[in-house]
Amino acid sequence: MKQTPAEAAIRSEIARRGPVTFARYMQIVLHDPVFGYYARRVPGPGGDFETSPTVSPVFGACMAEAVERFWDELGRPDRLDVCEVGPGSADLVSAAMDNAPEGLRRAWSWVLVEPNPEVEQVQRARLDGRPVRWVRDLRQASPVNGCILANELLDTLPVHLVTRRKGELRELYVAAGDSLRLEPGPLSSPRLSGVEVGEGDTAEAGLAALDWVTQAAAVLEHGYLLLVDYTSVNRSTLRTYRRDDLGTDPLAEPGVRDITTHVDFDAVIREGEGAGLRVVTRCSQKDFLLATGLRERLEEMTSPDPQTLNARSAAALLAARGGLGDFEVLVMSRSAPDVPALRPAQRPAVPVPPRLGPGGSVPA
Repeated sequence: MKQTPAEAAIRSEIARRGPVTFARYMQIVLHDPVFGYYARRVPGPGGDFETSPTVSPVFGACMAEAVERFWDELGRPDRLDVCEVGPGSADLVSAAMDNAPEGLRRAWSWVLVEPNPEVEQVQRARLDGRPVRWVRDLRQASPVNGCILANELLDTLPVHLVTRRKGELRELYVAAGDSLRLEPGPLSSPRLSGVEVGEGDTAEAGLAALDWVTQAAAVLEHGYLLLVDYTSVNRSTLRTYRRDDLGTDPLAEPGVRDITTHVDFDAVIREGEGAGLRVVTRCSQKDFLLATGLRERLEEMTSPDPQTLNARSAAALLAARGGLGDFEVLVMSRSAPDVPALRPAQRPAVPVPPRLGPGGSVPA
């Protein structure tokens, strides 16, 4: 099979340095500004994946309400920093700006952290002159007095692979022969020595996600950190995606397939608390969206026309069990009050109406 540009880059580095950690492999095949998967792709219809902001603008509207709650608890300052990391196709910020009340729009100052200049141009076209500032790195947004938002960011960050062989912890490295392969070697960092994994099993260690949380905590001077992601307590959740094809071989088609892992929010909380943050709330995406107006927005979509029914169906999917509704939301804070309005409450289920096909028919 013909090498992808990302595989050629990996092989070149291995030829110079020897086998590389799986984290280094992920960094290149996903995040390299020339060869990486995310250099060429942003989420949206027709791509390999959709995120909540691309499924329905109601997600961004609910995020605007969450930001308004933060603003309220902070005493409605004249300026509120809103820093979004990993903005993708900028659907979240666009919908938030469309739905926020005028007072909040006057107060907030949006910053998008986007390392890739080409993706930034896609975002600029989407936002069409709206008042947004771009930076390449989160540290360039410091200090943030308001909130930092990251939707499905941590699951994209590189992970180390750790296994146990004959009772000894070993790290899996990417080596090159006729094809790329994983081979065991010594731990590349003493931080991996505490990974819990059974004999012969493999676990992911998301050191980059923990480092990012520490960095976010340092940037956040006063306010809230809001994270949304799919989470798991399981140690092996590594998957690849290309359109509808789910795979388990992370070395296949480097730079062409997305690679993702579930996020360990327990570890994220420990890291955040060690950096001076405290937990405000942790709940499912369904409960978070219900606390920020999802049901009320669904009830406003009363027109029987196919366009409205499809929009309502898409919005309801944001809270669907077994799907996006099972994602987790974690809010942490620094020098900021609790946000009681964001705590989940017992609410009835959200009905999911059928999505209509062309001409108003219900697909089989």
